[in-house]
Amino acid sequence: MNENSNHELRNDLFISVIIGVTVFIVGYFKFIQIASDVEVNLFITIFITMLGFLATILTLLFTFKELFEKNTVIMHLESKGLYNQLYTEFIKSVLSLFYITVILAIISLINIDNLLSIVNVDDIILNLVLSSIIYSFAAFGFMKIYRPLTLFNELVKAIILYKKEHKN
Repeated sequence: MNENSNHELRNDLFISVIIGVTVFIVGYFKFIQIASDVEVNLFITIFITMLGFLATILTLLFTFKELFEKNTVIMHLESKGLYNQLYTEFIKSVLSLFYITVILAIISLINIDNLLSIVNVDDIILNLVLSSIIYSFAAFGFMKIYRPLTLFNELVKAIILYKKEHKN
């Protein structure tokens, strides 16, 4: 991984941990319990849906690569080394979402509601720790979705520009 990629990963992880800690602090002082199987399953469903969406976009990018190569905007992106970043970001996002989905699926197998009734530690603290972990993973997943979607938006703009240039 290059230095920019490491920097982005550190930023994403840092923001994810901050969100998790914020969930813990707000939950602790407001005495709310957040974690439940419903939230975990919701995030799993969202991430599986986004995995399908990103995989479809990747398929389109590989299928229509010849069309994009003749586009002046794509050539400009290639000259700056940004076109290859498009593939890299999509693949990193798909892998990250896959791993997060697997981790959340494992957490959902724990059955949080039953765990809280079995464990002898303070239910609120355990619930908040689990909530912090779940929301940290979810925040990280959403950040990994954001970058490829913005790149995809730029690609769509490039395709529209290409169509306008070659309409006549």
